[in-house]
Amino acid sequence: MARGACVCGDPSGDKGLSEEDYSTGTMIRRPSTMRGRVPGRARWILPLLLPLCSLSSAQMQGMSMPTHTPPAVSSTTSAAVKNLQITGGWIAAAPPGADELAGYLTIRNPGKAAVTLVGASSRAAAHIMPMRTTQDMAGRESMQDVARLSIPAGGTLVFAPGRAHLMLRGLPRDLNVGEQVEMQLRFSDGSARGVLLTVRRL
Repeated sequence: MARGACVCGDPSGDKGLSEEDYSTGTMIRRPSTMRGRVPGRARWILPLLLPLCSLSSAQMQGMSMPTHTPPAVSSTTSAAVKNLQITGGWIAAAPPGADELAGYLTIRNPGKAAVTLVGASSRAAAHIMPMRTTQDMAGRESMQDVARLSIPAGGTLVFAPGRAHLMLRGLPRDLNVGEQVEMQLRFSDGSARGVLLTVRRL
């Protein structure tokens, strides 16, 4: 382009370029060589993007990364279960590679009706079973699964070494001392209460 010329868009809608020579006042049209052309790199990208453009927002949300889901709990918790006083939750630490751990806590029922514990769950274990330690006449101890543990009105249920405990089985990984484990306690009326148990040495 000669000095003294300018390049401007054509107001007629043609995307070509025009040159105006200030010395003569004449307009020289140069058609654009890029009209209708797609850069080579974009030729294979565009076919991949076009299907995404047709997706609705709901479909795009369905393509989000999966998230871990916490243990299912009851959508409603009864007043009796809400009023339970749950304290002192802890889990006895074990050597690396252990597949079972025992959890302990205390549940006090200040209400006027009995409440029954029927199970527990946690992402820290595949299964959690309430168990009770018993002793025979010879002094030998054994553990028994307990399907239901009743907490009478005004009474207290104590999980402690040598007594009842919550057995965590099928651990996906080792639990470290000081770590807190979330657990859901389940009751016979369909309610659930979340509690935290701290891993510590026995």
